[in-house]
Amino acid sequence: MSTGTSGASTHTVTLKKYGLMFTLPTHWQEIPLTGSDISGLLDLVTKADPSMKSSLTTEVKQAAKAGVKIFALGPIVKKFATNINVIVEPQPTGPSTAGYFDQLGVEVKLNLAGAGMKEIKTSKLQWPQGEVLQATYALHLSSPVMVVKGIQDYVWHKGKIFIVTISSLTLSADEAVAAVVGHSWHWS
Repeated sequence: MSTGTSGASTHTVTLKKYGLMFTLPTHWQEIPLTGSDISGLLDLVTKADPSMKSSLTTEVKQAAKAGVKIFALGPIVKKFATNINVIVEPQPTGPSTAGYFDQLGVEVKLNLAGAGMKEIKTSKLQWPQGEVLQATYALHLSSPVMVVKGIQDYVWHKGKIFIVTISSLTLSADEAVAAVVGHSWHWS
Protein backbone atom coordinates (compact mmCIF):
# COMPACT_ATOMS: atom_id res chain seq x y z
CA MET A 1 0.00 0.00 0.00
CA SER A 2 1.23 3.49 -0.76
CA THR A 3 2.59 5.64 2.06
CA GLY A 4 0.70 8.58 0.60
CA THR A 5 3.85 10.58 0.00
CA SER A 6 4.21 10.49 -3.77
CA GLY A 7 3.06 13.16 -6.17
CA ALA A 8 2.00 16.72 -5.55
CA SER A 9 0.98 17.92 -2.12
CA THR A 10 -2.67 18.51 -1.53
CA HIS A 11 -3.05 20.52 1.64
CA THR A 12 -1.13 23.24 3.48
CA VAL A 13 -1.54 23.20 7.25
CA THR A 14 -1.50 26.57 8.98
CA LEU A 15 -1.16 27.37 12.65
CA LYS A 16 -1.78 31.13 12.50
CA LYS A 17 -1.14 31.80 16.19
CA TYR A 18 2.50 30.75 15.72
CA GLY A 19 2.98 31.75 12.08
CA LEU A 20 3.59 28.14 11.07
CA MET A 21 2.82 26.54 7.71
CA PHE A 22 3.71 23.17 6.18
CA THR A 23 2.40 20.80 3.55
CA LEU A 24 0.86 17.39 4.09
CA PRO A 25 1.61 14.56 1.66
CA THR A 26 -0.91 13.55 -0.98
CA HIS A 27 -3.96 11.70 0.38
CA TRP A 28 -3.46 12.97 3.93
CA GLN A 29 -6.28 14.73 5.77
CA GLU A 30 -5.95 17.34 8.50
CA ILE A 31 -8.47 16.66 11.25
CA PRO A 32 -9.64 19.84 12.99
CA LEU A 33 -9.46 19.51 16.75
CA THR A 34 -12.22 22.06 17.23
CA GLY A 35 -14.99 19.50 16.75
CA SER A 36 -16.00 20.81 13.33
CA ASP A 37 -17.04 17.94 11.06
CA ILE A 38 -14.76 15.35 12.64
CA SER A 39 -17.24 12.61 11.76
CA GLY A 40 -17.42 13.55 8.08
CA LEU A 41 -13.64 13.78 7.72
CA LEU A 42 -13.12 10.46 9.50
CA ASP A 43 -15.64 8.91 7.08
CA LEU A 44 -13.31 9.96 4.25
CA VAL A 45 -10.16 8.72 5.96
CA THR A 46 -11.65 5.38 7.03
CA LYS A 47 -13.36 4.65 3.72
CA ALA A 48 -11.01 1.68 3.17
CA ASP A 49 -11.62 0.39 6.72
CA PRO A 50 -14.80 1.80 8.35
CA SER A 51 -14.23 -0.33 11.46
CA MET A 52 -11.51 2.12 12.53
CA LYS A 53 -13.77 5.16 12.77
CA SER A 54 -14.69 4.64 16.41
CA SER A 55 -11.10 4.27 17.66
CA LEU A 56 -9.93 7.22 15.55
CA THR A 57 -12.76 9.39 16.90
CA THR A 58 -11.53 8.62 20.42
CA GLU A 59 -7.92 9.34 19.41
CA VAL A 60 -8.88 12.73 17.94
CA LYS A 61 -10.79 13.70 21.09
CA GLN A 62 -7.82 12.67 23.27
CA ALA A 63 -5.45 14.69 21.06
CA ALA A 64 -7.53 17.81 21.54
CA LYS A 65 -7.54 17.34 25.33
CA ALA A 66 -3.75 16.74 25.34
CA GLY A 67 -2.99 20.10 23.74
CA VAL A 68 -2.17 18.84 20.26
CA LYS A 69 -2.32 21.81 17.87
CA ILE A 70 -2.35 19.93 14.54
CA PHE A 71 -3.52 16.37 13.85
CA ALA A 72 -3.61 14.71 10.43
CA LEU A 73 -4.21 11.19 9.21
CA GLY A 74 -2.63 9.37 6.32
CA PRO A 75 -3.31 5.94 4.88
CA ILE A 76 -4.59 3.08 7.01
CA VAL A 77 -2.23 0.11 6.82
CA LYS A 78 -2.92 -3.16 8.66
CA LYS A 79 -5.43 -1.53 11.04
CA PHE A 80 -3.10 1.39 11.86
CA ALA A 81 -3.76 4.97 10.80
CA THR A 82 -0.52 6.67 9.84
CA ASN A 83 -0.60 10.07 11.55
CA ILE A 84 1.16 13.31 12.33
CA ASN A 85 0.63 15.68 15.21
CA VAL A 86 2.23 18.89 16.38
CA ILE A 87 2.53 20.03 19.99
CA VAL A 88 3.89 23.46 20.98
CA GLU A 89 5.65 24.03 24.30
CA PRO A 90 7.58 26.94 25.80
CA GLN A 91 11.37 26.61 25.43
CA PRO A 92 13.23 29.80 26.33
CA THR A 93 16.64 28.68 25.05
CA GLY A 94 17.30 27.62 21.50
CA PRO A 95 19.93 26.21 19.13
CA SER A 96 22.23 29.21 19.56
CA THR A 97 22.87 28.06 23.15
CA ALA A 98 26.03 25.93 23.46
CA GLY A 99 25.17 22.23 23.84
CA TYR A 100 21.46 22.81 23.13
CA PHE A 101 20.94 19.75 20.92
CA ASP A 102 23.02 17.49 23.19
CA GLN A 103 20.97 18.44 26.26
CA LEU A 104 17.67 18.26 24.37
CA GLY A 105 18.65 14.84 22.98
CA VAL A 106 19.22 13.46 26.50
CA GLU A 107 15.86 14.85 27.69
CA VAL A 108 14.05 13.43 24.66
CA LYS A 109 15.57 9.96 25.13
CA LEU A 110 14.57 9.92 28.82
CA ASN A 111 11.03 11.09 28.06
CA LEU A 112 10.50 8.58 25.25
CA ALA A 113 11.94 5.69 27.29
CA GLY A 114 9.67 6.69 30.20
CA ALA A 115 6.69 6.47 27.83
CA GLY A 116 7.64 2.91 26.83
CA MET A 117 9.44 3.59 23.55
CA LYS A 118 12.30 1.32 22.45
CA GLU A 119 15.15 1.56 19.91
CA ILE A 120 15.48 5.31 20.56
CA LYS A 121 18.04 7.25 18.51
CA THR A 122 18.57 10.99 18.18
CA SER A 123 20.38 13.05 15.58
CA LYS A 124 20.62 16.60 14.30
CA LEU A 125 19.43 17.31 10.80
CA GLN A 126 19.07 20.32 8.57
CA TRP A 127 15.70 21.64 7.47
CA PRO A 128 15.56 24.64 5.11
CA GLN A 129 14.91 26.97 8.06
CA GLY A 130 17.66 25.54 10.30
CA GLU A 131 18.80 22.66 12.46
CA VAL A 132 16.31 20.38 14.21
CA LEU A 133 16.69 17.44 16.55
CA GLN A 134 15.17 14.20 15.31
CA ALA A 135 14.35 11.18 17.47
CA THR A 136 13.34 7.80 16.05
CA TYR A 137 11.77 5.04 18.12
CA ALA A 138 9.63 1.92 18.16
CA LEU A 139 6.53 1.33 20.27
CA HIS A 140 5.56 -2.29 20.80
CA LEU A 141 1.76 -2.56 21.15
CA SER A 142 0.02 -5.57 22.65
CA SER A 143 -3.52 -4.99 21.44
CA PRO A 144 -3.50 -5.24 18.52
CA VAL A 145 -0.03 -6.78 18.40
CA MET A 146 2.14 -4.54 16.22
CA VAL A 147 5.25 -2.38 16.30
CA VAL A 148 4.65 1.28 15.55
CA LYS A 149 7.63 3.26 14.28
CA GLY A 150 7.87 6.93 15.06
CA ILE A 151 9.82 10.06 14.35
CA GLN A 152 9.77 13.19 16.46
CA ASP A 153 11.30 16.37 15.07
CA TYR A 154 12.01 19.15 17.57
CA VAL A 155 11.91 22.57 15.92
CA TRP A 156 12.79 25.66 17.97
CA HIS A 157 11.33 29.06 17.06
CA LYS A 158 10.93 32.28 19.07
CA GLY A 159 10.92 30.76 22.55
CA LYS A 160 8.82 27.71 21.64
CA ILE A 161 9.61 24.12 20.75
CA PHE A 162 7.41 22.54 18.08
CA ILE A 163 7.32 18.75 18.50
CA VAL A 164 6.29 17.09 15.24
CA THR A 165 5.42 13.41 15.74
CA ILE A 166 4.92 11.07 12.79
CA SER A 167 3.78 7.48 13.39
CA SER A 168 3.36 4.57 10.99
CA LEU A 169 4.30 0.91 10.72
CA THR A 170 7.63 1.54 8.97
CA LEU A 171 10.44 3.97 9.58
CA SER A 172 10.75 4.52 5.81
CA ALA A 173 7.14 5.77 5.68
CA ASP A 174 7.84 8.12 8.60
CA GLU A 175 10.98 9.40 6.89
CA ALA A 176 9.10 10.08 3.65
CA VAL A 177 6.44 12.10 5.49
CA ALA A 178 9.09 13.93 7.55
CA ALA A 179 10.84 14.92 4.31
CA VAL A 180 7.64 16.45 2.89
CA VAL A 181 6.90 18.30 6.13
CA GLY A 182 10.49 19.40 6.76
CA HIS A 183 11.06 20.73 3.26
CA SER A 184 7.79 22.65 3.22
CA TRP A 185 7.90 23.97 6.83
CA HIS A 186 8.11 27.74 7.04
CA TRP A 187 7.18 30.70 9.19
CA SER A 188 4.87 33.42 7.91
